[in-house]
Amino acid sequence: MNEPVALDAPAAGRPLRIVLVAFYNYQAHAIRMFHPLLRARGHDVHSIFFKNYFTYNVPSQKDEDLVVDLVTRLKPDLVGMSVWSTYYQLAARLTRRIKAAVDPVVIWGGIHAQTRPEECLADADLVCQSEGEAVLAELTDRLGLGRDYRDIEGCWAKSDDGAVIRNPPRPLLQNLDLVPPADLSSENKYYLG
Repeated sequence: MNEPVALDAPAAGRPLRIVLVAFYNYQAHAIRMFHPLLRARGHDVHSIFFKNYFTYNVPSQKDEDLVVDLVTRLKPDLVGMSVWSTYYQLAARLTRRIKAAVDPVVIWGGIHAQTRPEECLADADLVCQSEGEAVLAELTDRLGLGRDYRDIEGCWAKSDDGAVIRNPPRPLLQNLDLVPPADLSSENKYYLG
């Protein structure tokens, strides 16, 4: 079992540039909580909200280009995506394009990541299977220190030979007071579509 990560402590290692992405949901509660958590730990955090309504319509190439171009300009070390099953194919396409452009580490969380983790690992580097707060805190600590992240509890990853690494679940957070309230400010938030 890994040592617990202090959510309210400054990040270990260098500060990272992080981009969080939500699809078809400007409220995206998890993204709005992760943003201030990671910012308080010393990271440069940007959140992209791609469209704001539930639909089965496929976005246009121009719509997708807006996301990829913005992420490319931001040059993140880490991209986190909240992926619903309805938007899995969109997340997969964008992840492939983002990795080709700037090659950040990409972690997926959300419903699709929890229900279809092996499928998600075809595109994401890491798939969150637990609450994201401690996972993101530990992941950013490790990336900031240049350490491997594939054994983080609460995540699945792939080994160098492509085998799926199924790490054990993380314990639930016991002190919810450490989780910041949702950030509803406009600072470093981008609303596309």
